[in-house]
Amino acid sequence: MISVLAEDTVVAARLYEMLLPYRHQHNMTVAMAPYRGPVSLTLGRLANFLGRRTAARGHFSDARVQSEGMHAPWYSLAARDAIIALGGDDPRLTPREAQVAELVTEGLTNREIAGLLFLSERTVENHVSSILRRLDVPNRAAAAALLSPAR
Repeated sequence: MISVLAEDTVVAARLYEMLLPYRHQHNMTVAMAPYRGPVSLTLGRLANFLGRRTAARGHFSDARVQSEGMHAPWYSLAARDAIIALGGDDPRLTPREAQVAELVTEGLTNREIAGLLFLSERTVENHVSSILRRLDVPNRAAAAALLSPAR
């Protein structure tokens, strides 16, 4: 994004507002063009540049889920790396547990998480149990409340 490279906050803010209604869509320039990732990844980069860290984390989290749904691992990894750069993963959790915990905070069931991460439902159950134990919380809702960014 040229506005970020040029450190132009005015244009970046305007671009952010223009793209916000399309946050759940994906970037494709024209028909039959290569996939360019979720719009939320671009929004996350813009929000981070503008100093809106909570919004950036939310956009990157959304981009990660959308990328996994599109089977686009490069964009999923880019979103994950951006979350880590923001300091988004809880140090008490392993990287895989942090990934599962992020999806738990979004309200997904074990079956849905298993489908997104290509794991068995039983493996997800084990990860959720480990997350609850490591965070010392009684249930998924408490874990989600603890891990959700302040809005």
